[in-house]
Amino acid sequence: MIISRRNAVTILYADDDALSARTLKLSLERAGNFEVVVAADGQEAWEYFNARYFDACLLDVHMPELDGVELAAKIRTINAVVPIVYISADIQLETKIKGFDIGKADDYCEKPIQIPVLVPKIQALVRRANEQKAASDIIALDKYIFNTRDCTLTYDGVSFSMKLNEVKVLKELVGRLNKTVSRDELKQLIAGGGKESSLYPSVAILRAHFRDSSFVEILTIQGIGYCLTAPKECVRYF
Repeated sequence: MIISRRNAVTILYADDDALSARTLKLSLERAGNFEVVVAADGQEAWEYFNARYFDACLLDVHMPELDGVELAAKIRTINAVVPIVYISADIQLETKIKGFDIGKADDYCEKPIQIPVLVPKIQALVRRANEQKAASDIIALDKYIFNTRDCTLTYDGVSFSMKLNEVKVLKELVGRLNKTVSRDELKQLIAGGGKESSLYPSVAILRAHFRDSSFVEILTIQGIGYCLTAPKECVRYF
């Protein structure tokens, strides 16, 4: 059963030991504002990861179907910043090295797990990941790829031409995804506080770029500003 909590940190926990998984899930959800989804093996975890958004992953190293290291490597092909922590009773140095080298994990916790240590560790990794997201060069929004480095927006292999103001507005909206950005902030950004009307064409053109998506949309927040919305599971950072 998933505990639904407001603004909870969502964790994917993959472990083929059902008792350990249930115990850790309950301990984490009691210790902090966490929502823990348990997968019984690596393949099930991979399916969960592709079906919804997670703030962090706890992966047992030794699992059937797909082990934790292999699973982490697959996750890294589509998400470079989500925190990955290995959970294992295996204390061999070569196992740890393999996990960090192949799976690109962020940390390694040995069983039995110490909840007072794991909770702040997850919180710190999630904070760091959120900072990395804000600094990401390439962001995938549904089928759109926004490259902030070369200021391109592509959809299904086709690149849209964007003027400087459009790039500035999109960068700000993407950087604060699913949050409202005030009209005054955007005006200041593109025109140094110039005429408000200069903002509308840029927003209209960006909306036209996203018209083929059922998930990505720029909303007008009446009397306040604009919000670029997209389900978290449709967003990837590279």
